[in-house]
Amino acid sequence: MRIHVLLVAGTAHAAFRQRWSMQKVINAPSSVVAADSRQASQDPCAMISKAFEAAARNKTSDGPIILDLRPSVGTACRKSLPVMQKANLDLLDYLQPYVEFQSTIELLKDPPPEYLLPGVDIMGAMQAMRQKLKNNSYESQLDVMTDLHNIFVAANDNHFGYLPGLFSAFRYARLDLNFRSISTDGFDMPQIFDARDLKALEDQTYTPSSVATIDGQEVYEFLEKESMGVPQGHQDPDAKLNLLFDSILLRAAGGESAARLSILEIPDNYTIVHKNGTLRTVTNSIVTLPDINLKGIRSGQEFQKRFEIPPRNQQKPQPKPQTPPPAPPGNKSALVNYPTPLVKHSDEFVASYALNNTEMRDTMVISFLSFVSLVEEDITANETSLSSFVRQFGDVIDQTAKAAKEQGRDKLIIDMSANSGGSLDLTDFAYTTFFPEARFDSFDRYRVNRGLNFLARAASPEDVLGFFVAPEGLPIDAANRTIDSPDALFAPRPIQGQNMTAEFRRNASARYFIEPDVFLRGYEPNKTAARREPPWKPENMVILTDGLCASACTIFTGLLVRNFGIRTIALGGRPLNKPMQAIGGVKGTQILSNAEIQNITADAVRISDGQARRQRARSIPSIRDAPLLPLMEEPGSGGSVNLRNGYSQDDVDGFPLHFKYQAANCRLFYTSKMLTDVAETWRRAARVAFRNGTCVPGSTVNLDGTMGATAAGFDPDLTSSTSSKLKSPRRNVGAVVSGDTVMKSAADRNQISGDAGVIAFEVEGTGVWDEVPSIIVKGFCDYSDCHKHKGSGGTLPQRQRLRRYPGKVECS
Repeated sequence: MRIHVLLVAGTAHAAFRQRWSMQKVINAPSSVVAADSRQASQDPCAMISKAFEAAARNKTSDGPIILDLRPSVGTACRKSLPVMQKANLDLLDYLQPYVEFQSTIELLKDPPPEYLLPGVDIMGAMQAMRQKLKNNSYESQLDVMTDLHNIFVAANDNHFGYLPGLFSAFRYARLDLNFRSISTDGFDMPQIFDARDLKALEDQTYTPSSVATIDGQEVYEFLEKESMGVPQGHQDPDAKLNLLFDSILLRAAGGESAARLSILEIPDNYTIVHKNGTLRTVTNSIVTLPDINLKGIRSGQEFQKRFEIPPRNQQKPQPKPQTPPPAPPGNKSALVNYPTPLVKHSDEFVASYALNNTEMRDTMVISFLSFVSLVEEDITANETSLSSFVRQFGDVIDQTAKAAKEQGRDKLIIDMSANSGGSLDLTDFAYTTFFPEARFDSFDRYRVNRGLNFLARAASPEDVLGFFVAPEGLPIDAANRTIDSPDALFAPRPIQGQNMTAEFRRNASARYFIEPDVFLRGYEPNKTAARREPPWKPENMVILTDGLCASACTIFTGLLVRNFGIRTIALGGRPLNKPMQAIGGVKGTQILSNAEIQNITADAVRISDGQARRQRARSIPSIRDAPLLPLMEEPGSGGSVNLRNGYSQDDVDGFPLHFKYQAANCRLFYTSKMLTDVAETWRRAARVAFRNGTCVPGSTVNLDGTMGATAAGFDPDLTSSTSSKLKSPRRNVGAVVSGDTVMKSAADRNQISGDAGVIAFEVEGTGVWDEVPSIIVKGFCDYSDCHKHKGSGGTLPQRQRLRRYPGKVECS
């Protein structure tokens, strides 16, 4: 069994996602006639092929190619594929041993109340698919693969995914769904604007109108529903919504809006209505990649053969070596719309900045876009390069701290926006760089399954512990006891309805990197070295996120919050006067691709005895090719699992951190200035964290709206509106105030509700109560602001919408 030098959590599919980046998109030549599925004279799969052939002959870029065909053509092509019953049943059996490595299977069936999204019974859904196939209940292969795809999507786990081969040929592009969620002042409820209006909002060349509806659906409701369909999505509804909007930081980290591409069926066009009554119809298209072979297809049968049926006796292609782009010279930032950094890592993922406004001269910013290189695709290939990579990271923090001390900058903003994870080892090193010798209170567990049991006994105890924990040092449990054998680690324990291994973490005193050796700060074996002091005090630090913090980012952020009380500020999200989680991504602690599972299993099979070979049929992952495409080694499509759950030391037998709600200390909405100037976001955060600035009303525990030292607790109202939990009546408990006049001021309403925890206003009820013993029963019908009028009762759906989207502060 091969030992992984660098454990990774988070960025396994980043390169694959970047291949579909709409930043490099090109259009097919005008000679291709726009068409939709109503043009029945041609086979729809042939239409796509011919459009691609024309585009490929004229290709001038390696970016995605927009074909001038409507999505209905693509859907008609996919629907023309017949159901392959036996192959589909074989595929479900093939995938199950891989899926069993997913660490949250039983928990997702019935997640705890503070988990904000609906659960999913993964194994039950796969069994239901088997039954439908046996009953011949599917009309087309598209229906089968849509069901399979949706099982993985419903897990809402950045680490858990699989893309059926049927969907690999093309996506649907909706380039006009390019929006921004913008508040006038960062506290007022945001509205949706077209991205092209962003400049006008800033320089006031004209007055843009926000979007009201898309295809007749309220725009935020439409977008929230769309966010639920993003593959390998976040576990927080606010983070899910944020991912639909481009930002400077998201693009710098190698990501982009998830709104403009769809794998599943979308309409040929959308009707977008603005609040000033302007109506526009936007057209959607089919998009593919230049290296996807769509040539020569003239029927659905040929399409299915190419993209679903594995080729026979064909040598698997070897990956081409990647040549990393050269590092930018000096400290000149290669990150668009960023200020010049004070210090920057040559791999672009971390940099520091000094805020030079007069009132901000005591503040420094360190931006973590990732915990892995943004320049070199595989930093683990060379151990010397890896060690240098980590040491340079320490140098960035040390040089920044030195400059901060010289300049009197004792305040620090750690910007984790758009950080999707990376190296677990670098996460630990980063943590002790800020707080040398800091305690670790995070522990992991594997879900016990047949494949894991096989791997745990297939090699020597040293190799097994080296692979599943760390190359050096024995793991320790939450009681600080050494776990000295695989049997002690992998013996199943019932934890919240799942069979899990012992809780463990790697020995922090062992070497983390070699050639040359690198130890965690404060854990070096040479105790005669001068003791390092934390470069900033915890009370002078704040973490800034957009909720997209996932995987390794959640580990780093969680360690700082739990052990040192570092406060957090969350940005954007749904238009609610409520708290928002700072960590919205997967809180699992390791991703493992199905290709890696297959390779590890193959190694274990080769060294196992004959009895183990006989036992492996249908109980461990197959090392043969899948019965349907993709093959496991296909990047981004072959799938992956979250291998390990993370737990805090004070609750290692409770629910994993992934299912625990943790609000940020404060929330801000984006302004147009914040979306065009990264430094403006940092200035806003500094005012809130260090100068008693205010937060979004209702997002902090302090009654005056300033950020508190603690965060708000779980609020059931934050559960996603797309969850089935919201389809039944819900009770809302709180104070209702009564007066002798109608409340028509948003400013007065917000002040009173914030001070007294009021959920509604009514008129004259207490007057009746004083005269007659009674119970007052009333409905609600408006925002208690200047929009109040006699006819504002509204329909039931309108009143439900008022419940979700409170009135605007500017209407006073």
